[in-house]
Amino acid sequence: MDIKIKKLLKSGKTRWLSLEAAIKRILELWDPLKLYFEEASVNDLHKLMEDPSLKIYLEFLSVFLGRINALNRYFQKEVSEILEAKNHLFKAYVNMASHIFNLTVNADEPMKPLDATTIFNLNLSQKLTNYLMTPHEVNKHFQEVFGNVIHLNVVDEHERLVICKKFQDFILQILKEFKYYLPFDDKVLSKISCLDPENFSNQDWLDLAHLFPNIIKPEEFHLFFDEVSSWALDIEKLKLQKNNFLDESCFDVVNFFSNLQITRTFPLMSKLAKARLSLPHSSASVERVFSQFKLIKNERRNCLNNDTAQSLLITKVNNIEMSDKKVLSEIYAQFEKRNPPIKRKISLISQLSIVSDKSLTPNIDKNEVLMGDETDSQLLQDK
Repeated sequence: MDIKIKKLLKSGKTRWLSLEAAIKRILELWDPLKLYFEEASVNDLHKLMEDPSLKIYLEFLSVFLGRINALNRYFQKEVSEILEAKNHLFKAYVNMASHIFNLTVNADEPMKPLDATTIFNLNLSQKLTNYLMTPHEVNKHFQEVFGNVIHLNVVDEHERLVICKKFQDFILQILKEFKYYLPFDDKVLSKISCLDPENFSNQDWLDLAHLFPNIIKPEEFHLFFDEVSSWALDIEKLKLQKNNFLDESCFDVVNFFSNLQITRTFPLMSKLAKARLSLPHSSASVERVFSQFKLIKNERRNCLNNDTAQSLLITKVNNIEMSDKKVLSEIYAQFEKRNPPIKRKISLISQLSIVSDKSLTPNIDKNEVLMGDETDSQLLQDK
């Protein structure tokens, strides 16, 4: 059999995205695996793979796990797209539901259209007979939409209907999990899209301010109201200004509200926006930091003290380029502010040893630094 040799992938219990890849690899090597189990006389596995329904179930999982993982990856992005999160969740839910619910329902009004909002608002705990497709309709739908990737035709009609009913039950359970775990009813998530000038809503801005009285204090609310009114008047200008903050069609909302012109003209709105955007929308970024810290403080560097480890982690997480002389100059300035007793000797020695640019190196006598008095030497040793 002419096929490229590939390893079977193991699904990790703590890496939920790995299940899709593992299933796809099994499907990719299906025929070689079946032949191997036959020749190796592994009868149980060979008999299992002879059952065509097993492959159908794996093909189904390969398709729908891909959709679930796409939602996971959306919230694991390093670049936040939190403004579109509510809309993205809604679309993911409705797209999943469209494979098991009828586009029309036989209720009081025959052939009444079942739109996206109606599907989303359905109570999944109630009886859904009037809304769900029949097994025959699910079979027809899957063969029309997924005929090239889920091969239902390899089994007889009765077994096909049984399989389609299980497909429907699986998707229905996924939708229930979506409703239970995902923040569809989160008030902040429902309002935050107003931070995009394209989605401006006067009321949403005011509602956000009421949700965070520690940021927009009650005595400042009248000033905040005036800013929102001015924002509404300048909305067309702000939409044009937004184009300067598009990165690969993604709106960089953080830098938009950090822009000097915006912060000066709308200080309270900028304060509220940046405070809200500073909150992580998922735990993925935190998990990445833990992974990076594990690489920094490893078995060979297990004696790092907390300050050094923290500094290295901050440098890594923020992608600080230590060869950048301007960055080094800023670091020295911050260090001197925080360490006034020894700022002179530490700053001078660091700059002499690292920075070669004359514009950044002060006019000092090296002997003064290297042969400092006893007090300065002791301070350096203490540091």
